[in-house]
Parts: sequence; structure tokens; C-alpha cells
Amino acid sequence: MSIPSLFTLSALFLLACCAPAQTPVGSLAHTVAAGPSQPIVSNMYRLSPEEQGDLYMARRQYVAAIDAYRHAPLLHSLTWTKIGVAYHHLFALDEAIKDYQQALRLDPQNSDALNNMGAAYHGKRDYGNATRYYKRALKYAPRNASIYCNLGVAYFANHKYRDAEKAYGHAFAIDPNAFDRDPNATVDAGASREERIAQHYYLARTFARVGQQAQALQYLRKALDEGFRDKHKLDGEQDFATLRTTLEFKQLMAQQVLQ
Repeated sequence: MSIPSLFTLSALFLLACCAPAQTPVGSLAHTVAAGPSQPIVSNMYRLSPEEQGDLYMARRQYVAAIDAYRHAPLLHSLTWTKIGVAYHHLFALDEAIKDYQQALRLDPQNSDALNNMGAAYHGKRDYGNATRYYKRALKYAPRNASIYCNLGVAYFANHKYRDAEKAYGHAFAIDPNAFDRDPNATVDAGASREERIAQHYYLARTFARVGQQAQALQYLRKALDEGFRDKHKLDGEQDFATLRTTLEFKQLMAQQVLQ
């Protein structure tokens, strides 16, 4: 059974885009199970401890999931990754990192654990280590758009905008829908206003460049809502040449006070 879906490290936590792998990006749920866990028994058979943990994860009962997983043999990298994801959902980042490290001792090429390590360090605002682990994850999962999204978010947070644009470009090239699933998935909730403007503006350019005008307008509106006011830059942006001819763009601009 795969890791229970959690982040695209959705919350991205971030993480998407920064968050534990295989969980909705941008959506680390902050739900703690109340009381001790109870065994989950099927009418047909009793589930193994790891299967119980997976079921608890699906129900967002993360404390109960951790308890169940720790009754499993703990011989596999995937099991430790799941424990780390459960702690990650509880925002116990130091404990999550310890479990991801154990997962990597058992399998240094576990791209989910590497990606999640990056997300955990991002949550601690250690963007250097976050970037390092995302790059290691991409070494073993080079076609994973979500990891590139997370890498881009880390670069934006570290004010490395050119590198961030490249990472987002790779994500878009791999999966043009990578930014569609959750409009907030690729933006770090803890980012500064400047960083959020840069991320939204770049995504608007990316979508405009490939002719996806609705998405381009969506992200441009977000950049404007965050405080983007540079009329000269907007007027000179070549990626927006076609977009500027649309009625929707003109209506959006009519609502703004640009400088």
C-alpha cells in the first residue's frame, strides 16, 4: 500500500507545493486524534499494524497512525517515511526529520523521504537544506513535477528568483497541470508579501506564455491583490502581449491603481 495521500505536500503544508510526499500540496491538516488508538478489525480479517496506520492516516488520525506504525516490523524505508509524514502533519518537524532520516538509512534513494525532508526543513525556514534535499530527490525522481514545485518555492523563499523561475519552468514542462490543482499549492503560506507577488507574477507569465489566459489572469489577479503596482513592468511584459488584448485583462486593469 502506498503512502496515505497527504500533501501535495499540499498544504505544501506547503508544502506543496511544500509538504510531505503524496499528501495534498499546501494542505497539511492540523488534526490530532483524541484518545488512544483502537484496533481496526474487518469482519473478514484483522488488518496488520501498517494497514491500520494507513487507515488512520486516511482518517487524519495521525497520533493513532503513529502508534499503529510503531507496532509494525519497521524494516522498510516506506514505513519510516509514513511515520515521518504523520509527524509532519502534526507539525512535529524535528521528529519527522528523524523518521525521514531513518527511512533514508534503509534506502538512500527514497525520493519521497528526500522530498519530505526538504519540506520539513522548509517548514523550519532552513531553505538551504530544503533546496539540498529537493535536489537529491530529483536525482532519483527527475520527472516529478511536485518536487520541482517545492524546489521553486524554496528558491522564492530564499530570494533566488531566477532559480525559482527555472524550477517552476521544469515543473510546468513535465506537467502543465501541476499548478492547476490548487491555486495556492505552489505558494508558501509563510512567505513575505514580496515573495508571494513574485511567485504569482511568474506563474501568470508562465500561463500567458503558453496561451492559458484564464490561469494567467487568475495568478495576475493574485499578484495585484498582494500589492503588485508596477505599471511600467506590466506594460512591457512580452509574455502578456496577447493577454493585454483581451476584455478580461482590460477589465482587471480598470479595477487597479498602478504606478
